[in-house]
Parts: sequence; structure tokens; C-alpha cells
Amino acid sequence: MPKGRQSDAYLQRHTSTIIPGLWPSHQFLAPNEYPPEVIGIYSYLLRCYDNEHFAKFFYYGVKPNAQTKDFLAYLNDCERTLSDKNQVDIERCMIVNRLRQYLEQNREQFQSILNRIQEYLHLYMSENLTVTSPQTVAELQQQGEQQNECALALDQVYRMRRFQFYADSEVRKKINLIDLQSWISSHLQLFLCNIPQSPAHEQLTQQLKILINNSFFIIQHPSPPIATHSTTTKEPVTAKIHCRILSLLDTSTTQITIDNITPIVRVLPTPNQPEETLQVYPQQPLTWETFTLTTALNNRRNFNCAKISKIIFRQLPDRSEKQKVSKEIKPHYAPLVYCIDFNIVVTVHFPDGFSSIQHSLTVQSAPFGIVSNTSQDGDLFAKVFIQDLKSWRSVVPTSNLGIPSLMTADLTIDEIVNCIRRYFIHQTGINPKSWVIPYIAKMLNTDCHNKSGSIENLCQASLAKILGQINFIAEHPVLSLFHSDGLFLGLCDSNTVDNILHQVHELYKVSVCAIRLSELSRMKNVKDIGVRANLIESGSTNPRYYAFDGAKLSCMLGVFIIRILLGEAARFENILTTVDAKDHNLLDHTANYANLYDSEKLRLICPYRERYLSLWECPHNEENNELNDPDSSLPSGLSPV
Repeated sequence: MPKGRQSDAYLQRHTSTIIPGLWPSHQFLAPNEYPPEVIGIYSYLLRCYDNEHFAKFFYYGVKPNAQTKDFLAYLNDCERTLSDKNQVDIERCMIVNRLRQYLEQNREQFQSILNRIQEYLHLYMSENLTVTSPQTVAELQQQGEQQNECALALDQVYRMRRFQFYADSEVRKKINLIDLQSWISSHLQLFLCNIPQSPAHEQLTQQLKILINNSFFIIQHPSPPIATHSTTTKEPVTAKIHCRILSLLDTSTTQITIDNITPIVRVLPTPNQPEETLQVYPQQPLTWETFTLTTALNNRRNFNCAKISKIIFRQLPDRSEKQKVSKEIKPHYAPLVYCIDFNIVVTVHFPDGFSSIQHSLTVQSAPFGIVSNTSQDGDLFAKVFIQDLKSWRSVVPTSNLGIPSLMTADLTIDEIVNCIRRYFIHQTGINPKSWVIPYIAKMLNTDCHNKSGSIENLCQASLAKILGQINFIAEHPVLSLFHSDGLFLGLCDSNTVDNILHQVHELYKVSVCAIRLSELSRMKNVKDIGVRANLIESGSTNPRYYAFDGAKLSCMLGVFIIRILLGEAARFENILTTVDAKDHNLLDHTANYANLYDSEKLRLICPYRERYLSLWECPHNEENNELNDPDSSLPSGLSPV
């Protein structure tokens, strides 16, 4: 073995990163797996999610013997760090106020939630392998088939949970990584003993290769799903993408050698496009690192992990002469959908001089997108979302090595809508209100009605807007709390909102408003997403429409809350809390919700006293009797409140 290889093996055996505690260990092994108890307005305290302004600020996790009072103390600590230096702190302050109010009023209920999460952690991080050791070669082969089925199901679950929330009861996972590692280690020893002396050694060798295939899992698929590459005028062109692959094989002995991984980034082909015409970009080799985790029995388990944090786009040597001589032709990296192929070589060393077996395999990541500027994000993410769904929805083992293959059945609207619902929960940490998903289904069905072509192509434009709106809520998490409480309708039909506003106005003879997201059918693209308000004033019959100033949304929401409580927004003092016709409690006082988000700290850091501060981008024009477009963006003016 070359000296460099010996050095790598030594490092793998003798250095390790310790991850103490069940919750951090669980987050390492399954970063997108949560029990249903985590979903709720308090989810920001309990789960990791992608949001640079809020995730690290609010995330507390679940520590041993966690108590509600610990979270209250943490929120108080968070509040002390807030200032009036940036508007993000205004939104953080409203979230702190709401979460603190919830915990104070629901101490026992939240404690029960924490206890159930602790039980879930012990179950997931347990060592419960109940499979008996096979006594014959036939039993070993039979268990190998069972192991292959469990491993493929587990890999599928990791892919499903990348963008969507699935509880354990909703997936066909039969084993966790800890038990699968134990099972694989046990079988590996049996293969090492039986292959050299068994007449069926060729068949057992095939089973061994299946075992090796089942020993590698991508536990974090490419994140973020859309990344912007650096300027093409300066080499090398790069993009920040994080991805982690885990090995269940034990490299602490001389029986197994795993070479450093060579990742290949490649463009995914579009329909009818030959793969040989697509560019591939070899990356720097990745080294394996050892991480030591804690199990429910307080035992230590070692896992080897390799991670990629940046991809590099290098022009291949065989690019055309025209590209070489022309300074005007620039390499084209975006907007395109890619994946990462992790090429791995494993060598199994047998005792007593039996020839070693070398096996090569490729583990393919979920798709991700590369853009040159953020204006391309929305449309490309819709493509990545569909590609991701198609990559795991019908995975079945079709080869004698247990390698998964894809079935090509067309997607249905019901499948897409179900995945959007799960994506909403995954991104926001709450369940959508009852009208949200039917509204989305209606929009997508309208796109496809009496039209030919694939559903994913027909729905592409609407899907980009829908996912963009969900991401918008996730970027401003106070909106998810508003939505959960009933202050914010979220995704809904503006015409339906107007009809209900008319009914309520006629019944109660008062001004009434509704706060929602942009109407999907009136949006031209993802850039048009914003927070809108429909208003029918007392004595009027026509609704008026407003848009919160998107450039200062966090600040404007804080100002709105305070002005409601000060009685300075009389037109908006009554609010529509639902568009569900079955709900008899359609109307409520806006102040009842605003109180949940108010505090002395909010009034200290929020500039609500500025006399001419306008909340709106498209204000009510008192001199114009025509209805203004409910989803337009007109020049700013004085605030109607």
C-alpha cells in the first residue's frame, strides 16, 4: 500500500470528531427527520432549517431532561440581544413575543411535547437489531435480500425527506442506520469467513457486493437546492453546495479499505437529450472523516463521513477550438440542473491469502440547480422540485446487485399537490390552513384542463409561484405564526376573499380587512410575491387593495401590529381569519392577534412613531373611484392607517 494511503487509513482509525448527546447525534444522522410533535408554532426552537437570519438565532434543540422553563429563559436571552440597528430584529422580536406567550400559557402541554420528543429520540437512536445470526449460507443469502430491501427503503426515505415532511408512520422505513450498521458488520464477518471456503463463493461474492452498495448513504443531499455560481470572468468558477455521504463499513481493521471519493458533478439531461453531449466536472477527491455518535444506551458508534462544501466548474481540455480562440464565448453553467456522482472503490481483504475483492460503485445525489443570478431561482427550483420527486417516487431494485432504478410513470396532479403540502410543512414548521391546499390544487388543475403535454410542464409556471410563496413565508417566519394564529390567510383566492368580505361587511356593517399573499393568477413571476391586504371600509361596497412595503416588510409588520394596538389603524381593526365557508367564526378583532406579538422591546426598536411612515407600496387613492389592482405594485404614498 502506498505511504499516502497508509496515512489516510491511520487518520481514519485514530482521529474522530465526538458528537455528544442524543439530539446532536440524531441531527447528524438524520438532519431532516422529525417527529410530528415538532410541528407547531414552536418549531423554530426545535428544528434546524435553512434561514440565515432566523435559524441559528432561534434554534435551541432538545437537550437531556429539557424543561419548558429552559426555553423561556432562552427566549429572554434572545430578546436581550435585539436592537434597532436592523429590521430583522423587529421580526425576531415579534417571534420571541409570540413564542414566549405560547410557552407561558402552555407550560404543561409543551413539556409533554418535549417528553414525547425525548421518547422518539431514544427510539430512533436505539440499538434494537433483533435479526438472529444466520446458521447456513442459504440463511445468509435470505437475510442479505432482507437487508437490501431495508437499505433501499431507508435511502428512499432520506430522499423523500429532503424537501418534505414525513412522519415515521407515513414511510416504509424498517430499520435505522445504527441497526443497519450492526447488521452489515455482522454479515461482513460471515462473508469473510464463508467466501474463501464455500462452493457457492461466486454467488456469495455477488451478495457481498450488494452489502457494500447498501453501506453508503447520502444523509444530506445538496443544499441549498439552488446555488449561484461565482463570476465567469475569474477562474475557477465555483458554487457553494453542501452534501454529506456516510459509510457504514468499519475501516478500523485491515479487512476493508475505502479509497478517497472522487465526486463528479454533471448536468442532468433534459428529455430527448443524449447524455454524452452534457458536460461533467470532476471535483477534488474527498477524504473520509470519522464521527463518534452517542446511542440511546449511551454507547459510542463510529461512522465515516465525507462531505463536499464547494463545487468547481473547470473547463475540460477537449473544449472546441472556437471556444479557445474566441474571447466573446463564455462557458455556460446556468441555469441548469445538476447532480453529484460519488464514485467509490472498496477493497475487501480476505484472510489466509484468498484474493482480495475490489468493488466500484456510484452513489448519485438528488438534483440541484445552479444559477448565475437570483432572478433565475424560482423557475429553476420548480424544475429541481419535480426532478427530485421523480428521482425517488418509484425507486425499485432491478439488478442483481440491488442497484435502484427509476420507473417512468407520469406524475399526477394529486402527487404534486401532496408533495407541495409536505413541502409547506417542511419549510414553515406548521400545517397549512384548510383552504390552502384546495386552492393550490384548483390552480394546477386549471393549468392542465383540456391541454396536452406532461403535467410537470403544464404546471411549471404555477408551481414556481407556489413554491416561491412558501419560501417567502419561510424567509419571514413571523408570517407562519400569523398564519397559524389566523392573522394571515397566506395562499388563497383573492376573489373568494372579496366575496366573504362582502358577506361579513353586509352582516356586521363594519370595516373589515384580510391579509394574504399575492394572488397566483395575477402574478407574472416570483418577483411579484408580497403581502397584500384587502379592505372594505364601513359604508363602502368596493374592496380596496394594498401591498405591504416589501423592502421593509419586517419593519412594516411591526409598525402595523403597534398601530393596531394604539388605535391608529381603525380601518383595519376587524380582520377575516378564515376563508373556509364552514367556519362560523369568520371575523375577529385584529387587536386580539396583535397583542400576541407586542412587547415593550418591540416598541423600543420599531420606528412606529415616524409620522409619515408608509406601510404600503400601493396605497388607496382617495380620488380614484376605480378598483386598484389587488396585486399591482404602484408608487408609494401616504399610509391609509
